[in-house]
Amino acid sequence: QQCGNLAALVAALATADYGLMGRSVEDHFAEPYRVHQLPDFARLREASLEAGSVGTGLSGSGPSVFSLCRGQEMAEVVGRVMHKHFSHRNIKSRTYISRISPDGCRII
Repeated sequence: QQCGNLAALVAALATADYGLMGRSVEDHFAEPYRVHQLPDFARLREASLEAGSVGTGLSGSGPSVFSLCRGQEMAEVVGRVMHKHFSHRNIKSRTYISRISPDGCRII
């Protein structure tokens, strides 16, 4: 299932299929083992989706969170929602907004 989600995410990014993108962000491999590191992660995900995120999940080896959004403005709204979530729980956080490279992977 995880391999299928990864393949779907790659296809969604290549075709700008935001519905597929949101469905493919579901992590069955690492997230179940890391979710306890973030208080109320389910509520954070729900709030991010309500604010306009296409999909939200855990990233990296630590308690990092990401959201895929349709554009800069929506990313800023979702970032504020996430920051508020963490602030209310006395957790320091930083928001980084970046674009997905249209060039894909390349050697620099």
